[in-house]
Amino acid sequence: MNARLYEFAASTYYSLKLSTRQDTMFEQAKISIDQLLVPLGETALRQIDSAYANLKAGDTESISSAMNSVRRLIDGFADQAFPATTDTRKDGQGKTIKLGQPQRLNRLKAFIDDIAQSSSRATRLKRSVSDIYERVSTGVHNDVTASEAEFLFLTTYVLLGEVLALPGRTSEATADVKVV
Repeated sequence: MNARLYEFAASTYYSLKLSTRQDTMFEQAKISIDQLLVPLGETALRQIDSAYANLKAGDTESISSAMNSVRRLIDGFADQAFPATTDTRKDGQGKTIKLGQPQRLNRLKAFIDDIAQSSSRATRLKRSVSDIYERVSTGVHNDVTASEAEFLFLTTYVLLGEVLALPGRTSEATADVKVV
């Protein structure tokens, strides 16, 4: 009986401790990310708010609309962080990539390459951007579950925050990136 009581008490203690630590960590991350995203401007904040509201509605059409808002947020971020150009550049595999208006992902990846101080971190971020953008784009035209849509929204929120917080960026540089 004592062993079961001890097991219950220990399990409850560690569960509460874990929950408290995660709440604190997530709240600190939210505050930090919000501070980085606010300078993106009113359009970006409206897109975030719209995606959130549509996710809460939960029906298929609202989820599709939320995914469209998230995709437009990423597109706007890419347009401002790395404006379209007629220039080309070599990617990590040595292939020449275009950086024009339709090549938003290429431009966003070039932006990450330009500011990331670690090639492994840049690789991870670029892969994440591609994966998320692909799923969000799919979610605009095909059904994704409400749960997946929420995770895509949260992942995009955290990813944009991480890109804006990359070493070598200053708060002035972050304020210069406005989503239109």
